Amino acid sequence: MLFPGGLLIVIGASLRDVLPGLGLPLAMLGFLLLIAWPIFTITVHVRHERRLKRQQKRDSESVALTQARIPSEDLSVRDPLHTFVTTVETLILMFGLPVAFLGGLGVFCLVTAGDDPNQKVLKAAIGVGSLGLLGGYLLILLRGRSQQTLRIIGVAVAVFGLAGLVAVASVLVSEGVTSVGDIVMAIAGVVMTAAGTWLAITGRNTVKRRD
Repeated sequence: MLFPGGLLIVIGASLRDVLPGLGLPLAMLGFLLLIAWPIFTITVHVRHERRLKRQQKRDSESVALTQARIPSEDLSVRDPLHTFVTTVETLILMFGLPVAFLGGLGVFCLVTAGDDPNQKVLKAAIGVGSLGLLGGYLLILLRGRSQQTLRIIGVAVAVFGLAGLVAVASVLVSEGVTSVGDIVMAIAGVVMTAAGTWLAITGRNTVKRRD
């Protein structure tokens, strides 16, 4: 519910210095949506649930056994606001959040990779891995799961794992094991690298081949 407004706020803030005439209105619209959209969606869902309960009560009290009972799913078709809200929520979950998170992380790491020479390789690997995961995910949504898409995702996961291993190795070389998180990250990096390599080579997410 907070995604549309939060996204506009982030976009407006990023455009504040470049296009202040556009960034400020977008940020203000984002603040309005941050408040208005959750209230609107909650109201629509509560209203729809009450309609369902009233319909179910009328169905249970009906004595005409031959009368066709209206299934509850049909009510959502006759409720344009509920259909609109559920469609927007589905699009946010399927496209908005993955694109904003993975795409934003990938672009940010690639753009800022040159700002810190010590983190350049790590940021570049994370950026490429994020965009690769996003591309594979979108291909699965658009074209379905195939060996090609699984190989793309495998390469991205392997790059992520290698980036994690590089980060842990740099910490271990300079400071040694400082916390349990270093061990967990090292194990996760090994697992992601192995799993990504398996996907990239075989194009299968199972050990047993399925014909």
